[in-house]
Amino acid sequence: GIGVRPLEGLLPQDEFDALVAAVEQRVGLGSRRSNPDGSVTPYELNITYFDAVGVPGDLDASIERFLCSQTIMMSLQGIPGIYFNSLLGASNNLAGVEETGRARTINRQKWTESELAAMLSDGSKHQARRVLPEYLRRLNLRRERPAFHPDAPQQVLDLPLGFFGVRRDAVDGAERLWMIANLTDAPLSVAMSRLDRGWKRHRWSDLIGEWVQTAEELSAKLLFEPYQVVWLIAEDQPAEALPEHEDGSGETE
Repeated sequence: GIGVRPLEGLLPQDEFDALVAAVEQRVGLGSRRSNPDGSVTPYELNITYFDAVGVPGDLDASIERFLCSQTIMMSLQGIPGIYFNSLLGASNNLAGVEETGRARTINRQKWTESELAAMLSDGSKHQARRVLPEYLRRLNLRRERPAFHPDAPQQVLDLPLGFFGVRRDAVDGAERLWMIANLTDAPLSVAMSRLDRGWKRHRWSDLIGEWVQTAEELSAKLLFEPYQVVWLIAEDQPAEALPEHEDGSGETE
Protein backbone atom coordinates (compact mmCIF):
# COMPACT_ATOMS: atom_id res chain seq x y z
CA GLY A 1 0.00 0.00 0.00
CA ILE A 2 0.88 3.68 -0.10
CA GLY A 3 1.91 4.67 3.41
CA VAL A 4 0.51 8.03 4.51
CA ARG A 5 1.72 8.33 8.11
CA PRO A 6 4.68 10.51 7.01
CA LEU A 7 2.09 13.10 5.92
CA GLU A 8 0.93 13.62 9.51
CA GLY A 9 1.85 17.12 10.59
CA LEU A 10 2.99 18.08 7.09
CA LEU A 11 -0.24 18.08 5.07
CA PRO A 12 -3.22 20.15 6.27
CA GLN A 13 -6.05 17.93 7.49
CA ASP A 14 -8.47 19.06 4.77
CA GLU A 15 -5.94 18.15 2.06
CA PHE A 16 -5.25 14.80 3.72
CA ASP A 17 -8.99 14.07 3.87
CA ALA A 18 -9.32 15.05 0.19
CA LEU A 19 -6.50 12.63 -0.70
CA VAL A 20 -8.21 9.76 1.10
CA ALA A 21 -11.55 10.63 -0.52
CA ALA A 22 -9.96 10.73 -3.98
CA VAL A 23 -8.52 7.23 -3.46
CA GLU A 24 -11.87 5.90 -2.30
CA GLN A 25 -13.54 7.42 -5.38
CA ARG A 26 -11.08 5.42 -7.48
CA VAL A 27 -12.27 2.23 -5.78
CA GLY A 28 -9.24 2.13 -3.54
CA LEU A 29 -9.21 0.89 0.04
CA GLY A 30 -7.81 2.37 3.20
CA SER A 31 -6.19 0.61 6.15
CA ARG A 32 -6.93 2.46 9.39
CA ARG A 33 -5.57 2.50 12.92
CA SER A 34 -7.43 3.27 16.14
CA ASN A 35 -6.44 6.36 18.12
CA PRO A 36 -6.58 6.74 21.94
CA ASP A 37 -9.59 9.06 21.62
CA GLY A 38 -11.57 6.39 19.78
CA SER A 39 -11.19 7.92 16.32
CA VAL A 40 -9.63 6.10 13.39
CA THR A 41 -6.94 7.41 11.03
CA PRO A 42 -5.86 6.00 7.65
CA TYR A 43 -2.24 4.85 7.72
CA GLU A 44 -2.09 3.18 4.31
CA LEU A 45 -3.92 3.62 1.01
CA ASN A 46 -4.45 0.32 -0.77
CA ILE A 47 -4.62 1.05 -4.49
CA THR A 48 -2.39 0.63 -7.53
CA TYR A 49 -0.35 3.69 -8.44
CA PHE A 50 -1.99 3.77 -11.86
CA ASP A 51 -5.48 4.04 -10.40
CA ALA A 52 -4.33 6.37 -7.61
CA VAL A 53 -3.19 9.08 -10.03
CA GLY A 54 -5.46 8.20 -12.95
CA VAL A 55 -8.23 10.34 -14.37
CA PRO A 56 -11.46 8.31 -14.20
CA GLY A 57 -12.96 7.86 -17.65
CA ASP A 58 -9.93 9.24 -19.54
CA LEU A 59 -7.35 6.56 -20.36
CA ASP A 60 -5.05 8.89 -22.32
CA ALA A 61 -4.84 11.40 -19.46
CA SER A 62 -4.44 8.57 -16.95
CA ILE A 63 -1.42 7.19 -18.81
CA GLU A 64 0.23 10.61 -19.12
CA ARG A 65 -0.44 11.44 -15.47
CA PHE A 66 0.87 8.07 -14.31
CA LEU A 67 4.05 8.33 -16.40
CA CYS A 68 4.54 11.84 -15.04
CA SER A 69 4.39 10.53 -11.47
CA GLN A 70 6.78 7.68 -12.21
CA THR A 71 9.26 9.94 -14.00
CA ILE A 72 9.36 12.26 -10.99
CA MET A 73 10.13 9.24 -8.82
CA MET A 74 12.90 8.11 -11.19
CA SER A 75 14.44 11.59 -11.06
CA LEU A 76 14.91 11.85 -7.31
CA GLN A 77 18.11 11.07 -5.45
CA GLY A 78 18.56 7.42 -4.55
CA ILE A 79 17.47 4.17 -6.19
CA PRO A 80 13.83 3.96 -7.35
CA GLY A 81 11.74 1.04 -6.15
CA ILE A 82 9.29 -0.07 -8.83
CA TYR A 83 6.45 -2.54 -8.47
CA PHE A 84 6.04 -4.98 -11.34
CA ASN A 85 2.38 -3.92 -11.40
CA SER A 86 3.48 -0.34 -11.97
CA LEU A 87 5.59 -1.35 -14.97
CA LEU A 88 2.37 -2.56 -16.55
CA GLY A 89 0.19 0.30 -15.37
CA ALA A 90 -2.01 -2.27 -13.65
CA SER A 91 -5.43 -1.38 -12.31
CA ASN A 92 -6.89 -2.45 -8.97
CA ASN A 93 -7.15 -6.20 -8.44
CA LEU A 94 -10.54 -6.13 -6.72
CA ALA A 95 -11.23 -9.78 -7.50
CA GLY A 96 -8.05 -10.70 -5.65
CA VAL A 97 -9.10 -8.66 -2.61
CA GLU A 98 -12.42 -10.48 -2.53
CA GLU A 99 -10.66 -13.83 -2.83
CA THR A 100 -8.02 -13.28 -0.12
CA GLY A 101 -9.83 -10.85 2.15
CA ARG A 102 -6.64 -8.75 2.32
CA ALA A 103 -6.62 -5.12 1.18
CA ARG A 104 -2.99 -5.28 0.01
CA THR A 105 -3.91 -7.86 -2.63
CA ILE A 106 -5.28 -4.93 -4.63
CA ASN A 107 -1.71 -4.25 -5.85
CA ARG A 108 -0.46 -7.85 -5.94
CA GLN A 109 -2.04 -9.25 -9.08
CA LYS A 110 -0.21 -12.10 -10.80
CA TRP A 111 -0.43 -13.06 -14.46
CA THR A 112 0.47 -16.11 -16.49
CA GLU A 113 2.90 -15.79 -19.37
CA SER A 114 0.06 -16.12 -21.87
CA GLU A 115 -1.95 -13.40 -20.12
CA LEU A 116 1.01 -11.03 -20.22
CA ALA A 117 1.60 -11.81 -23.89
CA ALA A 118 -2.02 -10.97 -24.68
CA MET A 119 -1.86 -7.69 -22.73
CA LEU A 120 1.27 -6.60 -24.61
CA SER A 121 0.39 -7.89 -28.07
CA ASP A 122 -0.18 -5.67 -31.10
CA GLY A 123 -3.74 -4.44 -31.10
CA SER A 124 -4.20 -4.90 -27.35
CA LYS A 125 -6.27 -2.16 -25.73
CA HIS A 126 -4.81 -2.80 -22.27
CA GLN A 127 -2.90 0.21 -20.92
CA ALA A 128 0.16 -2.02 -20.41
CA ARG A 129 0.64 -2.00 -24.19
CA ARG A 130 1.37 1.74 -23.96
CA VAL A 131 2.78 2.06 -20.45
CA LEU A 132 5.49 -0.62 -20.44
CA PRO A 133 7.43 0.44 -23.58
CA GLU A 134 7.55 4.08 -22.47
CA TYR A 135 8.39 3.18 -18.87
CA LEU A 136 11.30 1.01 -20.06
CA ARG A 137 12.46 3.70 -22.48
CA ARG A 138 12.71 6.23 -19.66
CA LEU A 139 14.46 3.75 -17.38
CA ASN A 140 17.01 3.05 -20.12
CA LEU A 141 17.57 6.78 -20.63
CA ARG A 142 18.03 7.19 -16.91
CA ARG A 143 20.65 4.48 -16.57
CA GLU A 144 22.88 6.24 -19.13
CA ARG A 145 23.09 9.57 -17.29
CA PRO A 146 25.72 10.24 -14.61
CA ALA A 147 23.46 12.92 -13.12
CA PHE A 148 21.13 10.12 -11.98
CA HIS A 149 23.80 8.38 -9.90
CA PRO A 150 22.17 7.55 -6.53
CA ASP A 151 24.58 9.87 -4.73
CA ALA A 152 24.39 12.74 -7.23
CA PRO A 153 23.38 15.97 -5.45
CA GLN A 154 19.80 17.16 -5.76
CA GLN A 155 18.26 20.61 -5.57
CA VAL A 156 14.52 21.32 -5.59
CA LEU A 157 13.78 24.12 -8.05
CA ASP A 158 11.83 27.30 -7.36
CA LEU A 159 9.24 27.13 -10.16
CA PRO A 160 5.84 28.71 -10.85
CA LEU A 161 2.67 27.17 -9.44
CA GLY A 162 1.74 23.95 -11.22
CA PHE A 163 5.32 22.76 -11.72
CA PHE A 164 7.64 20.53 -9.76
CA GLY A 165 11.30 20.20 -10.60
CA VAL A 166 14.71 19.16 -9.36
CA ARG A 167 18.24 19.68 -10.61
CA ARG A 168 20.68 16.79 -10.42
CA ASP A 169 24.44 17.24 -10.71
CA ALA A 170 26.77 14.36 -11.56
CA VAL A 171 29.09 13.43 -8.71
CA ASP A 172 32.13 14.52 -10.75
CA GLY A 173 30.40 17.70 -11.93
CA ALA A 174 30.50 16.59 -15.57
CA GLU A 175 26.75 16.80 -16.12
CA ARG A 176 23.82 18.86 -14.90
CA LEU A 177 20.24 17.72 -15.52
CA TRP A 178 16.91 19.42 -14.87
CA MET A 179 13.72 17.44 -14.35
CA ILE A 180 10.64 19.63 -14.74
CA ALA A 181 7.07 18.31 -14.61
CA ASN A 182 3.77 19.99 -15.35
CA LEU A 183 1.48 18.61 -12.63
CA THR A 184 -1.70 20.08 -14.08
CA ASP A 185 -4.22 19.23 -16.79
CA ALA A 186 -3.54 22.53 -18.58
CA PRO A 187 -0.68 23.77 -20.80
CA LEU A 188 1.87 25.84 -18.87
CA SER A 189 5.12 27.64 -19.59
CA VAL A 190 8.22 28.43 -17.58
CA ALA A 191 10.98 30.90 -18.40
CA MET A 192 14.35 29.37 -19.20
CA SER A 193 15.90 32.00 -16.96
CA ARG A 194 14.25 30.28 -13.99
CA LEU A 195 16.49 27.30 -14.69
CA ASP A 196 19.73 29.04 -15.60
CA ARG A 197 20.38 32.76 -15.98
CA GLY A 198 23.05 31.94 -18.55
CA TRP A 199 20.78 29.68 -20.58
CA LYS A 200 21.50 31.52 -23.83
CA ARG A 201 25.10 30.31 -23.76
CA HIS A 202 24.14 26.65 -24.01
CA ARG A 203 22.72 24.10 -26.36
CA TRP A 204 19.80 22.33 -24.72
CA SER A 205 18.38 18.85 -25.16
CA ASP A 206 15.38 17.03 -23.73
CA LEU A 207 16.12 13.34 -23.28
CA ILE A 208 12.45 12.36 -23.05
CA GLY A 209 11.20 14.52 -25.91
CA GLU A 210 14.27 13.67 -28.01
CA TRP A 211 15.03 17.18 -29.22
CA VAL A 212 18.17 19.31 -29.30
CA GLN A 213 18.09 23.09 -29.77
CA THR A 214 20.52 25.95 -29.56
CA ALA A 215 19.60 29.01 -27.52
CA GLU A 216 18.78 30.82 -30.77
CA GLU A 217 16.30 28.09 -31.70
CA LEU A 218 14.79 27.75 -28.24
CA SER A 219 12.04 30.04 -27.00
CA ALA A 220 12.69 32.07 -23.86
CA LYS A 221 9.72 30.24 -22.35
CA LEU A 222 9.53 26.46 -22.40
CA LEU A 223 6.02 25.21 -23.17
CA PHE A 224 4.56 22.14 -21.44
CA GLU A 225 1.58 20.01 -22.36
CA PRO A 226 -0.56 18.66 -19.50
CA TYR A 227 1.46 16.23 -17.34
CA GLN A 228 4.52 16.60 -19.57
CA VAL A 229 7.94 15.93 -18.05
CA VAL A 230 11.32 16.93 -19.45
CA TRP A 231 14.86 15.84 -18.64
CA LEU A 232 16.92 18.81 -19.80
CA ILE A 233 20.67 18.75 -20.38
CA ALA A 234 22.75 21.89 -21.00
CA GLU A 235 25.80 21.26 -23.16
CA ASP A 236 28.92 23.09 -24.38
CA GLN A 237 29.91 24.68 -21.07
CA PRO A 238 28.91 24.43 -17.39
CA ALA A 239 25.67 26.21 -16.52
CA GLU A 240 25.71 29.06 -14.04
CA ALA A 241 24.32 28.52 -10.58
CA LEU A 242 20.60 29.05 -10.20
CA PRO A 243 19.95 32.43 -8.52
CA GLU A 244 18.21 32.56 -5.17
CA HIS A 245 15.66 35.11 -6.39
CA GLU A 246 14.08 35.89 -9.73
CA ASP A 247 12.55 39.09 -11.03
CA GLY A 248 9.25 37.49 -12.04
CA SER A 249 10.19 36.91 -15.69
CA GLY A 250 9.28 33.25 -15.39
CA GLU A 251 5.64 33.58 -14.46
CA THR A 252 3.31 30.84 -15.68
CA GLU A 253 1.17 31.74 -18.64
